[in-house]
Amino acid sequence: PYSTTNIAYDRNLFQSESGWRIGLGAQLLYDKAGDGALTTFRPAISAAIGKFFNENKQVIQFGVNGAYARKQIDFTKLTFDAQFDGVNYNPNLSNGEQIAGDKASYFDLGLGVNFNSKLKTFGTIDVGFSSFNLTSPKYSFLSGSEASVEPRMMAYTKANINLGKSNWTFNPGVYYQNQNKAQETLIQSIFGVKLGETKTTELQFGPGYRI
Repeated sequence: PYSTTNIAYDRNLFQSESGWRIGLGAQLLYDKAGDGALTTFRPAISAAIGKFFNENKQVIQFGVNGAYARKQIDFTKLTFDAQFDGVNYNPNLSNGEQIAGDKASYFDLGLGVNFNSKLKTFGTIDVGFSSFNLTSPKYSFLSGSEASVEPRMMAYTKANINLGKSNWTFNPGVYYQNQNKAQETLIQSIFGVKLGETKTTELQFGPGYRI
């Protein structure tokens, strides 16, 4: 079982009359995997600069993301082939591994580009591409070996369409990411309803299909 907590916050810090804008963000991820044997703590910060054009109907933005990842493993929660005596599992037997330590850490770097355009008066369309783990950081819990965190590429397109003059919106989207030999596609059909008098808060829900 996996247990993941992810908290993120970002905001626009500055926007000039000529259309330039600057934003900052922060993210904190904590993950427990494999019966809690492996934990990951990953704080990150991001910055972006963008430029509006065509009477503020389109904006293109470039961003950078820096993160520090710290992993810790509890070897007492793992079992190894060498600890089976031929009949039963014996935790007192040596696991046969050359353990270098139960902690490992590395720095990570990511870059991205985003394009957003208004669809006349009935919504917006959003297209983006990003790449993470650009430095291919390495770490290991074992002596004499290293595990490389391969670069991960992600692309997406999504829309936000107003459903008439109501408070409802339709937000279809397609997301794709690839890392080494693994790839994932996510298709979503999300509906939203705007809340409050200012309509600045939106509650979204709907189905998705993951491949």
